[in-house]
Amino acid sequence: MGVTRLSLKLHESSAYYCSVVPTKVYRSKNLVELYLRGGKITLAPKHKVQFPRLKSLSLTYVKLQSDEVISRLLSGCPLLEKLSVAVYVTISLPNLPKLRHLELRHLTINTSFLGDVSCKFPLLRDLSMLHCSFQGDLLICSPTIEYLNIKTDRIAKTTSVEFDVPSIRKFKFNISKNLPSSLSFKSTSLKEWESHLSMSSDCCLGTLGVIGLNKLLTGLRHSKIHLLIQVESIDSFNYDVWEFNSLTMHQVEELTMDRMHCGTPSLTSFALFDGLFRLCRPKLITQQNQTPYPCDFIFKMFLRHGINHECSDRSLCMYGLRHLEEVRGQIIDEDVDTWRLITLDTWDALKDQNKIRFQLMWRDDGSLPHHTWFKKFGNFLKELWRKFVSVSIFPHKLFFIMSRATLKVCGHMRWLISR
Repeated sequence: MGVTRLSLKLHESSAYYCSVVPTKVYRSKNLVELYLRGGKITLAPKHKVQFPRLKSLSLTYVKLQSDEVISRLLSGCPLLEKLSVAVYVTISLPNLPKLRHLELRHLTINTSFLGDVSCKFPLLRDLSMLHCSFQGDLLICSPTIEYLNIKTDRIAKTTSVEFDVPSIRKFKFNISKNLPSSLSFKSTSLKEWESHLSMSSDCCLGTLGVIGLNKLLTGLRHSKIHLLIQVESIDSFNYDVWEFNSLTMHQVEELTMDRMHCGTPSLTSFALFDGLFRLCRPKLITQQNQTPYPCDFIFKMFLRHGINHECSDRSLCMYGLRHLEEVRGQIIDEDVDTWRLITLDTWDALKDQNKIRFQLMWRDDGSLPHHTWFKKFGNFLKELWRKFVSVSIFPHKLFFIMSRATLKVCGHMRWLISR
C-alpha cells in the first residue's frame, strides 16, 4: 500500500458479528496517519507490525483480541507523535519516546499507569483523559506536559488529585458528580497559566459543596481561574454559614453560568449565587441559557444590592457582594461589543437576553477579611481557654486576658457596623 493517510470505519463490535481489520494494514510502511473505528484487531504471533513512518494513530471503539495487542501494535510505531485510544478495557502502553499528544477515552486508569508518564513519554506535551475511570488516587508527574484536560463523571469522593507539572500552561478539569477530596499542584509553571474548572451545580450546593469547591480553587490559586457551573433543576438545600468563616476569598477571571433559570426557583438561585460570592470574586460573569428563559435573575440581583447607586434593597443583600462597587453589562451576540452600566435605564435593553456578560469591579478597601478575623479570634479564644484551665493562672492575669477579649469583640462589632 502506497497511501500515507488511511481512515477505516468497520462494523461496530457486537455479540454476533465483528469486522476484522485486514492484516495487510499492519504492514503499510508509507502510512503517516491511521484512523480505525470499530472492528476487531487480531494479531497472530507470526504477524509483524511495521509502521516506520506513522506519526498519528486513532483507535476508536476497536475490539482487541487481547491486552497485549495494543502493545504489539504501538511497538511497531517508532515515530508516533499523536495517539488517541477509546476502548472500554484496561490497557498498558509501551514506551513511546516521540509521543507528544495523548488522548485516552473510556479507559480504566490506575495509579501505576499515570506514574510512568514521564518515563514512558518523555516528550509528552498534551494529555487528555475523557470519561475515564480512575482506580485509586490521580497522580501525574511530567516535566514536559503543557496542556492537561480531564473530563470524568466517575471519580470517587475519596480520590486525591495531585499534579507535578512544572511546564503547565492550561489545565481543564470537568467533573459532573463528585468532587475529589483534594486537588494540589506540587509544582507549576513560572510563566502565567490558566485553569478551567467545570462542574454541575449539584457539586457545589450546600455546606459540603462550598467547602469542596474551596479546596479545588485553593489548589488552582496560582493560575488564572475560569469557573463554569452547569445549572439544571435544583432541589432545595441549606448552608451553615458559620462553616464559611475560615474559607479563602478567591480571585476568578470569569464565572460562567450555563443553562441558568431552567425551572429553578428564585430563592434557590439566590442561595446558589450567595454561596459562590462568599467564595470568589469574579471579574466577569457570563450567563448563557440554552432555553428561551431570559437572563433576568442575575440582573435583578445586582439592582437589589444597590450596585451603581440604584434601588437598594438591603433585606435581600448577599454577604459576598458587600465589596462590589460597579457592574457593566454586555450582550454577547451583539455585532459591536458595548459595555453598559447596569442601571434601571438599561433594564429594558438587557433583561430579555439569553446570553449576557457582566463586568464586575470590586472595591479593595484594605480591611481585614471577615474569615481571617474569625480565624485569628478563634485561635485567641482557644489560647484563652488553655490559660483559664491552667492551675497557675492568677486573678489579675485572668482580668487582663478577659479585657483583651472584650476589646477584640467590640472592635469587630464596630467593623461590622461600618460595613
